[in-house]
Amino acid sequence: AGIGAGVDSYYEYLVKGSILLENPALMATFLEGKAAVDRYLKRDDWYVWVSMTKGQLTLPVFQSLEAYWPGLLSLFGSTTEALRVLYSYQTVWRQYGFLPEFFNIPTGEAGTNRENYPLRPELIESVMYLYRATSDPFLLELGENILESIEHSAKTACGYATIRDVNNHQQDDRMESFFLAETTKYLYLLFDTNNFIHNDGRTSSIVKTDELHGECVLGAGGYIFNTEAHPIDPMALRCCEAKHTNIFSNNVQQRGQIFRSSRKNNGQKKGRKMTVSTDLSMDEAISTRDGFTHSERRETASQVAENVDKSTGSINKDESVAQTEGP
Repeated sequence: AGIGAGVDSYYEYLVKGSILLENPALMATFLEGKAAVDRYLKRDDWYVWVSMTKGQLTLPVFQSLEAYWPGLLSLFGSTTEALRVLYSYQTVWRQYGFLPEFFNIPTGEAGTNRENYPLRPELIESVMYLYRATSDPFLLELGENILESIEHSAKTACGYATIRDVNNHQQDDRMESFFLAETTKYLYLLFDTNNFIHNDGRTSSIVKTDELHGECVLGAGGYIFNTEAHPIDPMALRCCEAKHTNIFSNNVQQRGQIFRSSRKNNGQKKGRKMTVSTDLSMDEAISTRDGFTHSERRETASQVAENVDKSTGSINKDESVAQTEGP
């Protein structure tokens, strides 16, 4: 058991699904899993692989796929913990110029037959998320170093090549599609601070709806990425959810400022918090199948968070490794 291959997307969708769907049950499930992760897998600011049935250490390795974890931690506010973990991961990048698929934590070496780097996005994804959360200039510097490594050692005449061995930066005749779909996208969003994806609600679009007798607000920010870096507009989901339809008219009004809270209140000043102008309240419009209100969702998530047991250990070279078990 670990936090990398085979389970990474599961943890990611628990957190993102909880935010996107406002479903406290998903966050409760994640926090329950995180408590077990902190108890059995965490060693200082690293995470190892253990036996799923016994909890005993099986592989004291850092897997490059695990680099998504700091970004995930930042999504629910654990930025201090996320930065500590990210710092450990970036030391591996600085050591090799890339992240090997496996890194042996006690020996400080790339894993045998796992020395390759297929241009994965997970580290830069976490850097982007944490920079949005903290504005720490160290993260921009780290992003610049990542970009320079890729440009220097992976670039070819017709694309970017997988690194066969991080020890000597030998290239392989292969470029994974996720390099363009995810790695370059997160790099771009890290440095493009004014990108529409980072919109904080100051701009949006009003869309006339056929069945809501009013309008829906789209493009107001708060985008949630799926595991393949495709952004989902939560307001579009809310609009569809309100009347179980996604059929809009073609009349889209672009507006450059925060919108009035309602067309009926023309006397109110601009700059007030916007709401959807429909015959439904926002709480009614986005209430989900479980029947929770917004306050009940927040209260449930808070109660779960208070009950999370976080215990950590330390890793050393003397811990036994069962060679027959692993990810």
